[in-house]
Amino acid sequence: MLASGVPLRSWPTLVAELVRVTRRRGWIELVEAAPRIEPAGPTTARMAGLLRQLASEQELDASEAIFDHLGAHLQEAGVTVAGEYRVDLPVGEWGGRIGSSLATDVRAVFARMGDVFTERLGLPPAECRELLGAMQLEWEEQHSCSRVAIAWGQAPG
Repeated sequence: MLASGVPLRSWPTLVAELVRVTRRRGWIELVEAAPRIEPAGPTTARMAGLLRQLASEQELDASEAIFDHLGAHLQEAGVTVAGEYRVDLPVGEWGGRIGSSLATDVRAVFARMGDVFTERLGLPPAECRELLGAMQLEWEEQHSCSRVAIAWGQAPG
């Protein structure tokens, strides 16, 4: 879960460093969430768009480039890729314990970004709070999910 903090251009170096510090024939696993929630209602899409706009400005992955190529990053760093898969995780109370936990995490991310949305994008604080509440209702109504990619493999011997 590093795509939200590591610039796109730094990923080859990052994965190479993971390989370097992994014992010979040790295992490396990468897990990243897609920068979207689907199905997305208009409020969720708007909030995700604001987040992608900020990510682009910071040269972070706003286009799913990392999400789509986890295995390739491992392979390019010399790892023998053993597997890759994607899983949809529920976001919201509708999804039980997992959905509730993930909704708490997503809600916290957007709540913490409120000041940044205001400062950098001019979104009024009251509107940001209103959007956050509406977004959560959308997740429940639409049974929204977050897609997660996982890739793992063995470091060189």
